[in-house]
Amino acid sequence: MLLVIGLCLHDPGQSSLKYLGILMILWSGMSWLAQKAWSAGWFQDSAWVHVVALGLLIFFDIQVGRVVRVAETAVVTFSERMLRRELSEPPEKPEPMAKFEHGDAVYSIAFSPIDTSVFASAGGDRIKIWNQNAPDAPETLQREPYTDDVDSVAFSPDGERLVASGDGGITLWSIPEKRFINAVDYDAATVAFSPDGQRIAGASWDLSLWDITDSSNFKKTNLFTHRAHDAFVHAITFSPDGKWLVSGDAQGTITVWDVQNEQVAIPPIDGGDSWVRSVKFSPHETNPVLASAGTDGDVKLWRTQDWQVGHRISTGTVLDLAFSPDGKTLASTGWDTVDLWAIENGAPIISLKRHVRAVAFSSNGTTFATGGTDGFVQLWDVPQIAVPQQSSIRDAVRIVYFLPKGSRPQLNIRAKINKMIRKVQRFYAEQIESHRLDRKSIVFETDQKGKAQVYLVEGKFTAENYLEGTLTKVGKEIEEHFDLLRNAYFVVVELGSKRIDENICGQGRVNLVWSGGELWQARAGLACIPTFKNCFNWRTAAHELGHAFGLRHDFRDDDYIMSYGRTPDELSQSAAHWLSQTRFFKSKQQFFDKSATIEILHDPPNTQFEVTDADGIHQIQLLVVPTSDVPPSGYEVNRNQEKNEHSWKKYKEEGKFVLHGYYKLDGEKQQVIELPSVQTEKVRIQIIDRHGNITWRRFDLDEDLEQPLENP
Repeated sequence: MLLVIGLCLHDPGQSSLKYLGILMILWSGMSWLAQKAWSAGWFQDSAWVHVVALGLLIFFDIQVGRVVRVAETAVVTFSERMLRRELSEPPEKPEPMAKFEHGDAVYSIAFSPIDTSVFASAGGDRIKIWNQNAPDAPETLQREPYTDDVDSVAFSPDGERLVASGDGGITLWSIPEKRFINAVDYDAATVAFSPDGQRIAGASWDLSLWDITDSSNFKKTNLFTHRAHDAFVHAITFSPDGKWLVSGDAQGTITVWDVQNEQVAIPPIDGGDSWVRSVKFSPHETNPVLASAGTDGDVKLWRTQDWQVGHRISTGTVLDLAFSPDGKTLASTGWDTVDLWAIENGAPIISLKRHVRAVAFSSNGTTFATGGTDGFVQLWDVPQIAVPQQSSIRDAVRIVYFLPKGSRPQLNIRAKINKMIRKVQRFYAEQIESHRLDRKSIVFETDQKGKAQVYLVEGKFTAENYLEGTLTKVGKEIEEHFDLLRNAYFVVVELGSKRIDENICGQGRVNLVWSGGELWQARAGLACIPTFKNCFNWRTAAHELGHAFGLRHDFRDDDYIMSYGRTPDELSQSAAHWLSQTRFFKSKQQFFDKSATIEILHDPPNTQFEVTDADGIHQIQLLVVPTSDVPPSGYEVNRNQEKNEHSWKKYKEEGKFVLHGYYKLDGEKQQVIELPSVQTEKVRIQIIDRHGNITWRRFDLDEDLEQPLENP
């Protein structure tokens, strides 16, 4: 009776009564005392025995509870300190070494070729000359009534002059004297200095050259006028030896001009399906590389020996390009990123999240500058941010333990994660080998002792915030520390006894980059699972990492790891073949990617698709949105058949793609595939080439198919 009363009077979550061992010791002691007291005749009424025993129980419970709580706090504090010692701090977020306020949006940046501390920025109605040694005292170049937008600036090779262009014309300035020299009434979107400093080129609807040997009397040569050219030119560049002038226009045409003879050097070449926004030569005078990019989704590197595309780098829309002085690094800017690429193999070095329009390297290559719509120019230390990235681990799985604000970390969590990821590694290796492929598996980042390197990222919000939209929210915060386009990330989210997003055990995805037209490319990936006991296991980890490597759900068999079976423990033949070629299972592949196409040849009902990839196709996967109301064998999220069917209908209504079939190829560069007899309105074709590049395209089939219904 006293035990029941004591438990009712005290909160088990806060009282030491939750420790039954202590409770029983106290009860035994008080029973003995009560018996002695009764034998001695201390009490005349038996009720007093129970009152005294209950009072003693409560008194001792409070005292012991205090001791236990103090001890528990000390143990937890010590454990948290030990945990933080064994977990790694996330990398520091790259930050600019200096920041300069231009005012208006910055559209162009140029460094002085003779003084690495001097650079110019242009945008709005102003041109500013900056000196890093005196950042608070920029020189503003402005000529009345020169109040229109300035789009482009360029230094002369000797650093003595600066040319600028915009709606108000082309102007030439003396840098030592900070004075205006001369102007041309010619609206130009872009301008460039010739390597010998004797000519400037300007372009918009026209393309013209001016001989500026006599600074008081510019001599103009029209290479073409609007009447002969109906596309706007936004990009021009001189070759390092001054032999060629290259222009790129809004129709995707690149034209190479012979400067000496003032005529087209070769027939115009196809620079893409849309606007060429930037063209730049590498600094090598012998066999330089021409880089071109714009809104078609990739950077093309042209061989100047035959003017053919040597390599491509898929990156999405590009607004500006810049080569480092040694020609080993290429910088590209998009709407919200600036990326550095290794020219040797096309590998991404680092991606910085910034709203940028312009980029330029200093003459010594130790600094590059970015400018954008926020009105600021930011300077970046190349050795500080690029060199560590080039030497760090690549094509590997990096592990993160995500701890929401106010959450208590699990004890020994690193050892648990280490055990889990090693099990996943063995699973992949054994399964790939079982399909008669070369044994290979993932590589995960380790410390000096060979244990899994686990980074601790502390969330900005409490755990409740991450119960919905988990992958998106967690990914956004992790991206503040890591470059998610370089590796695959496996994240364990501390949510206690909670699952994520509508009671599921994990989420995974590839990070997509637009590749032009209707094509998308998968670049690295992100997977996360909660610490909930039924989810925190190697099967869930392998499943979600599969998504991060480009695999979709495969419900054809409940044993497949990409299914929702009860105990999935196998890779399908298609999954094993696919994974064996990804960058995370076959590292040190080049990142250059030749063009791929995925086109529909025939409309329904006899639907055919043509897939081409100049790098050679490794596998084609056909994904469909299911239409059958009967869940396939590999979909069992609930043992209750009715509930399982309800869950399947919801999955189907959400329009999620599942694997329907695949084509195992051996490097063929072209393949025609047919849509099997399956009733579906949405199809997705995804391919992986022999360099591990993943490309996909989605098709919406408007016409209803009349073939017999087949469960996808």
